[in-house]
Amino acid sequence: MDKKRFETRILYIKAVKKSFFKVSSEYGRRYPAFKYAFFALNVVAAVLINLFIELLTFFHRVHTGFVSRRDAFARAVAVFVAATLVVAGVDGIYTSVAYGSGAASGQAVEIEENDTEPEDADGDNDEQSEESSDETDEEQPDQTIDDESSDSDQDDETQDEESEKIEDNEAGFVASHSIDGVKITVLADKDVFPAGCALSVRTVTKNEEAEVDDAVEEKREDDRNRVSSYTYDIKVLDEEGNEIEPDTDKGDVRVIFTLDEVKNDNLKADIYHVKDVDDELKVEKLRTEVGVYDDQEVAAAKTDGFSYYTVEFTYGDLQYVMDGDTEVLLSEILDEVGLSGEVSDAVSSDDSLFTAYFDGEWKIKALKAFSTEETLSVLIDGVGYDIKVTDD
Repeated sequence: MDKKRFETRILYIKAVKKSFFKVSSEYGRRYPAFKYAFFALNVVAAVLINLFIELLTFFHRVHTGFVSRRDAFARAVAVFVAATLVVAGVDGIYTSVAYGSGAASGQAVEIEENDTEPEDADGDNDEQSEESSDETDEEQPDQTIDDESSDSDQDDETQDEESEKIEDNEAGFVASHSIDGVKITVLADKDVFPAGCALSVRTVTKNEEAEVDDAVEEKREDDRNRVSSYTYDIKVLDEEGNEIEPDTDKGDVRVIFTLDEVKNDNLKADIYHVKDVDDELKVEKLRTEVGVYDDQEVAAAKTDGFSYYTVEFTYGDLQYVMDGDTEVLLSEILDEVGLSGEVSDAVSSDDSLFTAYFDGEWKIKALKAFSTEETLSVLIDGVGYDIKVTDD
């Protein structure tokens, strides 16, 4: 073997050693539990490859006549013994560090413990699992209830812009039902309802709706303008299909409505609970919360039972005084009366007195003085509002 070929082979072996160390180190970082094994493997490989290079170099010298064959044999035996001792020593170090300290075995045990739940001697875990699966017909969101809410007797102002987050604290019962784009959720603390209950929701008939509307009218505020109203018959049924009421001594119950109107800052939400008592409908206006539940803006209220529920959205009386023969931006009028949003239409009740027109932006122009009470109807984000307009 000439010198050039010999040097080429040595360089090739060193390149292989470098690549091996790189791959081995990468796997050591990827699998920390085996880092000591990869470390030991690197040491052994380094020793063996270096010894192989040493032997190759030595035999090259024998071949070229620099060393006798007898010396070469003795050198080979010495190198073999040294390699054996090094490998045995590294193996002993690895065994002592990895297993003696519990690093590798400890991680293996930890994985097994994470994969295996401890069993209870009385089987309580199994019973709790069955109860949790029976208590709700839907997956429970991971949330807690914040009790700050808007009072049912609040004035005409719209609800606060910042919504409170409504979450369930280890709820014992969570069930939802959707009808025509409206999602109704009942949320109850643990033990308020027995295991195996289910939520029942239906839209009321026209006759029922009329009766409930008449009953709710007695509780409505006089100066509110209704935009939308929804009425449902909401019940909680036991395993046999019988209607049951919550045990509020053991916790709270909330009824939650998820619908588009909640997002409208111009509107106020009110929830009414209507009960049939001795063939007569009794109405309770509940304390209404506006907040966020399950990543959705909702209207919610605590309750003590189930029957008819009505959720309504209203706005207060709006009035604007406009001098005759003047022109004003509609945006200024909306700021004055407390409305916000994108205007898509504006109409005057009498175009001979004042008119609404769009010229890059909406404007209202009074054509002459007037003594009557007129109406400016404005469509904002798909919702219509009536503003009373006077000239004094």
